[in-house]
Parts: sequence; C-alpha cells; structure tokens
Amino acid sequence: LKPNERPKHFTMSMKSASILMKRYTNLLRVYHVPKLSNVSRQKFMPGMIACKRYSSTSEPSLEVAKSMLVSYKEMDNTSLILLSHMDTPPISDARKEVLKRHVMSVDIIDYQSACKIVEKIDIENNRDSNILKIPYHIGIISAMTAGLVSFPMVFDLKTARWFNERYVTTDVPELQDLETLLEVGSWTWGWNEPVLGQISFFLLCLQFTRAQVQNLGLKPYTEKMKMHRASRVCKKFPKYDKNIITSYSVSSAL
Repeated sequence: LKPNERPKHFTMSMKSASILMKRYTNLLRVYHVPKLSNVSRQKFMPGMIACKRYSSTSEPSLEVAKSMLVSYKEMDNTSLILLSHMDTPPISDARKEVLKRHVMSVDIIDYQSACKIVEKIDIENNRDSNILKIPYHIGIISAMTAGLVSFPMVFDLKTARWFNERYVTTDVPELQDLETLLEVGSWTWGWNEPVLGQISFFLLCLQFTRAQVQNLGLKPYTEKMKMHRASRVCKKFPKYDKNIITSYSVSSAL
C-alpha cells in the first residue's frame, strides 16, 4: 500500500458504518428519541467504534470483544426500542425485553418480578395455540401423505392396476411394456398428469391470491389469528401499553 492509501476492506467498512449511522439517525427522529451525546453514540454504535479502533486490520481487538453485548437485557433502552421496531423479520426477544421493562415501570417492581408477570402474559398469549395450529397440522399431514402416495400411484404396477380397475378403466399395455418403473410411469402418467397438474395450478392460484390479499392490506389467516390473540391479551392485561403488548404478541409464533 502507498503511504496514504487505506486497505480496501477498511474503505468498505467505513462506508457501511456511514450508511448504518444515517439509518440509525433517521430512526431516532421517527421515534422521537432525544439527541444523544458523543459518548452515547459510541455506546450505541459499536460498529463505528470498531472501524476506528482497528483501521489497519480486519480482526477485532480484545477491548472490542469485551465490550460486546451478549443478551437483550444488557442493551440500553434506545437500542432495544430500535430493534423491537424491526418488522422483517420481527425480533420477538427484543420486544419481550421491552415488555419486561415496561412492566417494571408501570408496576414499579424489580426485573425478576417483571419476568414473572411476563410469564403470565406468555401463558395467556399461548392459551389457544394448539387450536390455532390445527389447520397447519392438517396441511402438513395432507401434503406429506399426498406426496408419499404419489410414488406408488405412478411407479408401482400393482397399485396402478388396482387404481385403474376401479377408477380409470383404461387399456393396460402388454406385459413386456411394463417391466421397469419408468415404463409403468409412462403408462400411469396418462391419468396422473391431469390430477397433479390441476392441483399444482390450484396451489399457484392460491399463492397469487394470497399475494394480492397482502397487497390490499388485508390479513391472511395467520396474521388475523395473531391480531385476534393480541387483542385478547390486551384485554386480559389492560393496565399495560396496548401497542407494546400487541407488538410482542404478533411477533410470537402461533
């Protein structure tokens, strides 16, 4: 490298850090977070500090490693709020930590007591989960069964003859034309192709319909059930902020 030339990876790191800082600043404006001091910014922007600390190498120092947070409960409120507002995908653990701190501030209790209350909220949140999961279990079992049954229906001669005698009644080829699996498949595909093709087209139409429903701002089954669940939890715990509980509830799996 020339005396004033920086490594390529350092230039890219600084560029990424600059973009991250801009996004971070915009989020602060959106959520009305007070302006931070330089010390606070260094605390909230470890990536920016890292670029400054080891500009001549891509390896982090021991000081950087020791300053890394290992859980959400170690984060400051501002960083936690920013993470909890991410929707793609939502970070459920961050939203849960926000809920715990909100419970602490409302009930004026310590962290461990707040965790016990959040456990009660979790129980209420998952109360009807087994019932809500029934359509998904039916879909999984149906899809797996249909997929497994399709193999003997196409390639097994005994299954193909049995099905043909009862439901198709088409002509059976000569025995020498049914000696291999592929020969059997070429015969059975004549009646299997319309069924499989129609099912595939129907599933494609369902997928397209779901996409248009989402484009219109309507909620498919999963999102609708999550909102219904969140509404129930909010009614069960009315003294806590509705938006915080709803945000946590919809980010949890059914």
